[in-house]
Amino acid sequence: MAVHQLVPNFVMGDATSQAAIHLSLLLRRLGRFGEVQPGLVRRRLPAGPKRNSLRNMKTIAITIDEPTLEAVDRLAREPAGKRGATSNRSAVVRAAVREYLDRHAREEREAAEWRIWSKHLKRVNAEAAAMVSEQAGP
Repeated sequence: MAVHQLVPNFVMGDATSQAAIHLSLLLRRLGRFGEVQPGLVRRRLPAGPKRNSLRNMKTIAITIDEPTLEAVDRLAREPAGKRGATSNRSAVVRAAVREYLDRHAREEREAAEWRIWSKHLKRVNAEAAAMVSEQAGP
């Protein structure tokens, strides 16, 4: 069986093009023949913001229950705009993990601030009470 891949816009370093090459190599290791058929070929990505590519990402496996997976799929199918551009499960999961990590970091900062505040709470309350009684006067 041969597996040929058509990549309409093959860009060196682009995540889609890299994935096509990786899949082709994997298929060859499994004894399957196939070619990557590029349409338009460009040497590099156009200038602009730094783009994610497979080179700076790791592939992981997760176990997820069916209702959660269905919800992830629904989010992946939503048009871009509500939450930013998401077009696949990986993008939805990356966004969710980023939000979780941001929330966790904020909670850690707040806990550290509360520990500092708690350490000085008696002194601050005593100073506040003294200031109120001083202002109340005779």
